[in-house]
Amino acid sequence: MTLPEKSLFTIKETCEHLALSRSSVQRLINEGQLTRVHPRPRSARITRESLCAHLERARTPGAVAASIQAGVQAKADQTQAAQQKKRGGLLSRWGITG
Repeated sequence: MTLPEKSLFTIKETCEHLALSRSSVQRLINEGQLTRVHPRPRSARITRESLCAHLERARTPGAVAASIQAGVQAKADQTQAAQQKKRGGLLSRWGITG
């Protein structure tokens, strides 16, 4: 399937091109596999570049799984860093080093 010659796609158009549900597309956005921009307030669009890159990864065996795993690892790292920062702030408030 070829994409129309336009630079931004609505969420609905992205769902149709990828044959995925809206929630699956939202998950891809949250994992960083698709790039969402807001050309106007309350009008989310997906960039053509990120959509083409995702389609290319889908053609490469194992690339999607590796990309998902990288996204999961990045999210886990962010969570761990936030927890350490929170813990450090609490310890310093109580005057405990650690």
